[in-house]
Order: sequence, then C-alpha cells, then structure tokens
Amino acid sequence: KQWYQRRVAITAGNSGELKHSSLISRYQLDAFIPMLPLEKRHVQQCAEEQLKQRRNKCGCGDDPSCISTRANEIANQIDYSGRFSRSGCKKISTKANLVCPLDRKSEL
Repeated sequence: KQWYQRRVAITAGNSGELKHSSLISRYQLDAFIPMLPLEKRHVQQCAEEQLKQRRNKCGCGDDPSCISTRANEIANQIDYSGRFSRSGCKKISTKANLVCPLDRKSEL
C-alpha cells in the first residue's frame, strides 16, 4: 500500500498541473486521488438520481421512461471532450433545476 501511495505522489509531482505546485513540495497533500472521467451514461445516471428527487415537480411521478428521457436531455447539455464529460456530474444539479426546479418553500 505504501509503495502505491509513494508511486502516485511521484507521478503526481512529475506531471500535469501539480508538477510545479507548492502543495506537493510542502507536503500539504496527504493523498492524491485521480478523478476518473465519466462517460455520457454515467452523467445520465447522475441526472436520473437528481430527477428522482424532483419527480413530482417534473410531472414524471414514478414513470421511469419519463425520468430517463429528461435525464437524457440534461446529459446532452453537458460538454464532452470526445467520449468523456469535461465536468463529470458537477453541473447536473444546476441543469436539473432548470428542467424541474426544487420548491425551496416545501423543503423548509
């Protein structure tokens, strides 16, 4: 386990944006965990989860095909670099609010 952490730290320190970072040189990072890129199907799964939380506000109820269709619309609005999403699922909540806004009054 230690050899892996050391190897990752060396690799992180020798490549990319972290190469010249003081975070590495000052040992302010405890661990470096690379982000795995998400494909469109993963982004759509994130969108489906967000829409399930808002199902009554979307007019979908428990209809899985309605939720899937709206999730696909959201996933199509995300920027992709080739096969992978540039932002992962970060923007899904904002996009879901445009399709099915949460009623903040009912949450309070």
